[in-house]
Amino acid sequence: RGLGDVYKRQIRDFPSAAAQALTAHVLGQPASSPAICRRRVSKWIEPAESNGKIPLWSKEGLTAGSAEHKHKQARRFHEIFADCKIAIFIRHPLKFMESFYFQNLRGFQKSDSKKYHLIQRFGEPPQYFSFENWIETMWNLPSQGAFGHLRCAETADAYAKVFGKERVQIFLFEKLVENSSETIGDLCRFFGVDPKEGSRLFQQKRQNDRWTLAQTERLKEIQTSPSKTLLFRKSSSKDRKQMLGYDPDAGTSSAPKARVKIPAKWRERTIQFVREDHQRLVEHWGLPLEKYGYPL
Repeated sequence: RGLGDVYKRQIRDFPSAAAQALTAHVLGQPASSPAICRRRVSKWIEPAESNGKIPLWSKEGLTAGSAEHKHKQARRFHEIFADCKIAIFIRHPLKFMESFYFQNLRGFQKSDSKKYHLIQRFGEPPQYFSFENWIETMWNLPSQGAFGHLRCAETADAYAKVFGKERVQIFLFEKLVENSSETIGDLCRFFGVDPKEGSRLFQQKRQNDRWTLAQTERLKEIQTSPSKTLLFRKSSSKDRKQMLGYDPDAGTSSAPKARVKIPAKWRERTIQFVREDHQRLVEHWGLPLEKYGYPL
């Protein structure tokens, strides 16, 4: 998460028309056209490549869904980019679910939120919902929502089948935290980026830091006040962030971070959900998951 933000400083911003066409095609929307998408994307890629830049498209949603869905996305991706390289970052499943919960809680409060499954379950924002209610909602979705992201071997296998295993690489978030310079160097070499330049870019301020405890308390305060709720609903996403005390460009905050304790029921269910997938990551992809406490 967030790695694409660094490379956006190294390449031209992806034009909205090209981004919309690419997203529509990869996600399989009916009106998408491979020819139109290739034409719009090539207008962005060619100038970047001629200036020695490495175009990178980062989208977390590509790891969600069923195995069949991921394979279809990989094929659509190949129709546009041909033999590009695929980098997948994974994280310990329980840590991922905690982080993803807060990401959903924050993203849900936006004025343009498209998290209709959460709106149907909890109502219009502002809404604070507990981790347990959120994860139960994810589990009951036809695609199993956030749980689909945890099937990392399934994702890697889908892209390896289309692009070739040599063009797919999996990186561990825990190794990034443990030795950022080494992991960043490996990532840069995989993409063909100068590791020194990549390391320099990664030293810049961090974006999208986790919500603080104070920000979640502000959300609860707004939700329980009829006047503040009305004002919040009439506000833009920018104004809503200000009401919540959230600035995505402010970098890392020293304030206490919001945390949750995952109930035993959901810890066990999550572990059972990923165990077989993790074994494939070890056997087929050679990842040192045991070292970092991944359930096997």
